[in-house]
Amino acid sequence: MQANADGQTYTLTLENDDEKITLPVVPTLKGKDLEQALADYQQRLSSYQKKLATASEVYNLRKQQASFIRSYAIEGFGIFNYDILAKMDNTIPLLANFDFGVDLPANLRKDISVFLISGNGKMVVKFPPSD
Repeated sequence: MQANADGQTYTLTLENDDEKITLPVVPTLKGKDLEQALADYQQRLSSYQKKLATASEVYNLRKQQASFIRSYAIEGFGIFNYDILAKMDNTIPLLANFDFGVDLPANLRKDISVFLISGNGKMVVKFPPSD
């Protein structure tokens, strides 16, 4: 959209693969109402851009985790129910925090899973952050 020389009208161009339409348009709001609408728009645009950035970070994190999950192979592992952990005599439940070497935003922390790989038990257990 481009402002015309008079500063009161704009030229709006819409196009697709088949046609292009150019229309003169005039803002329906004026003065303080227009200023308020523009301020509201900027606030909503900023909020949307933050959400988009967060979604992009979450997507990239999940992509990295998927790459990790697909990149290892442990020879001789079978399929086991991981409830065996609760049945083992020497199991000690604990609460843990993990330092990943970088300060992760709170919205990304909830998407990180920790994996226990047991050599003797020949199993892989995924612990989501809620656990």
